[in-house]
Amino acid sequence: MKKIFTIAATLLILVGCGSSKTETVTTASCEMDNDGALYRNEFQSKDGALTGMIQQVTLTKEFFGDRDVEAVNKNNETLQELYNIDGVTYSANFSEDNADAYYREKVEIKINDENVKILTDIGLIDASLLSDDGVKLKDTKAIIEFYETLGYNCLY
Repeated sequence: MKKIFTIAATLLILVGCGSSKTETVTTASCEMDNDGALYRNEFQSKDGALTGMIQQVTLTKEFFGDRDVEAVNKNNETLQELYNIDGVTYSANFSEDNADAYYREKVEIKINDENVKILTDIGLIDASLLSDDGVKLKDTKAIIEFYETLGYNCLY
């Protein structure tokens, strides 16, 4: 039986005009453990507006059980063998430098004859897609509160 896990995150970089005032840069992180799949998102903001995000997914032995597992990237290159170590981590990094690009990468985890596909799909979206209550993506605090409603434990 194939299991497909989709990890979706959103990122919108708002570039403001030059200003003479001092900018406040802050960082926040959100984590969630879901049956051995550990999700971690770090958010960076300036003056409350989201400027970058790092998404990280760690798969532990609990997630795979006792099966021999090998992780491959989109070019079918081996990343790590998992059955004898604690886990493998896949990260996607974002900054203002690549904010205009839509980034998508697949990491396929092979489990014996079964395939578990983990899809990280991060791109620019309209704020209305994030939440029904009109949360604006420029409001980093609102984004973090949104992740908390999904079950993440957030520190900010």
